[in-house]
Amino acid sequence: MGISKTTALGEVMPSLLGQGRAASVTIAAALQALLAVAFLVMPILVLLHGTEAQSAAEAEVTRKGFTADILTRNKVQFHEAAVGLVLPVAIALSLAGRCPLLRGERDR
Repeated sequence: MGISKTTALGEVMPSLLGQGRAASVTIAAALQALLAVAFLVMPILVLLHGTEAQSAAEAEVTRKGFTADILTRNKVQFHEAAVGLVLPVAIALSLAGRCPLLRGERDR
């Protein structure tokens, strides 16, 4: 892989996808991949720590002198049913499926 000199974001530079792809396209693809990862991390964290976070939040609200159900009344929850996790996973899969970095797509 050769090295090319770049002075602006839009100039052509070598990338993981091959010679001649604009730097801005490579950066956009990398950001899209990171967004897909974020949408996968969120439901994993909810599954792993949501119940403990909910309990801690209720304890903190009670410690501050409010009733524990104030969170429920204001629709604040840190745990989620499996059905609620479908949307972020679907978004992540959609983003990953369209990301040229993850598909191994080459320059056209």
